[in-house]
Amino acid sequence: MYMKEGNSRDELDILLKIERLMGDINNRMGSKNQFIVKRYPLTFAILVLFGVVAVSEGIKGILDKVSFFENSPFHLLFIGLFLLVVLGSVYKKLDK
Repeated sequence: MYMKEGNSRDELDILLKIERLMGDINNRMGSKNQFIVKRYPLTFAILVLFGVVAVSEGIKGILDKVSFFENSPFHLLFIGLFLLVVLGSVYKKLDK
């Protein structure tokens, strides 16, 4: 069977499928989430802040246990900067 090039690419692109799925979920849950955020803004903000801090501290604890990063924090700094540059260039390519 003959398939168009655009369709086969879309079917194989797992990130595009995940993005569409998340868009559908956000559209369905959007009205319910807005109600909660509007009714309890301070509670929601505190919970989000706690979640961000918990993830940050968890990652910090994991990285502290890796002796390669513990002995030389500059390695961690350069790896982080390298990842940001690579992700920035990937983002620019995907944006086009």
